[in-house]
Amino acid sequence: MYILSQVLVGFADVLYIGSMLQKKKISLVLFLLVSDILFACHYLCLGALTGSIIIFLDAIFLLITYFLEKVKKEKYVLFAAILTIIITIISTILTWNGLISLLPMFSMIIYLVGTWWWVSFTTGWEALVTSACAEARLI
Repeated sequence: MYILSQVLVGFADVLYIGSMLQKKKISLVLFLLVSDILFACHYLCLGALTGSIIIFLDAIFLLITYFLEKVKKEKYVLFAAILTIIITIISTILTWNGLISLLPMFSMIIYLVGTWWWVSFTTGWEALVTSACAEARLI
């Protein structure tokens, strides 16, 4: 399994680097999606269930944000980020394997907050305020 995990992570790294060279958004998303799936399988082969689940969550969040942007509903990215953070914390608790389980959780939370801020800045401050107000009504 260790050799298989190393092959998977090698392919995942190549695809991740390849995603940085993509000009079309759909190509970027596909490269990142396949890369995330391979990273998750890599962690699964190593027995790191928390890391694997969190990377799968990242792949799902990537698809959600892509489709929200495609239909011009960026204001719901905050809701998707908060929901993903909650699921990340729950999955970390359920798959607890010591303090090392906190590393993927914290990195995912930082990534999600950063993604939300990036979407907020690229769509403008009015989207940020609208998103916060919309989320307050949904909660």
